Amino acid sequence: MLSQRIASALKRQDWVTVFIEFALVLVGVLTALQLNNWNIERTNKEGADKALVRLRSEVEVNIAALDGRMALLTESNDIRPALA
Repeated sequence: MLSQRIASALKRQDWVTVFIEFALVLVGVLTALQLNNWNIERTNKEGADKALVRLRSEVEVNIAALDGRMALLTESNDIRPALA
């Protein structure tokens, strides 16, 4: 495995091989971390977009409900003078 190759290279004091293998491992880990960060960011953006869509529809429903209440209050205020 990789650890056995590194150990044998260290025993032979083949530092170029050790450095190259270390660099390859480091590049692989950094690439994996970058891909993971990209995936998390994409997932968060999708979640935020869905939340905004839900929020917009909820605001539209609330505005419609308030318009209905305002119409009832206006109608009630128009009828009150006639009742007095």
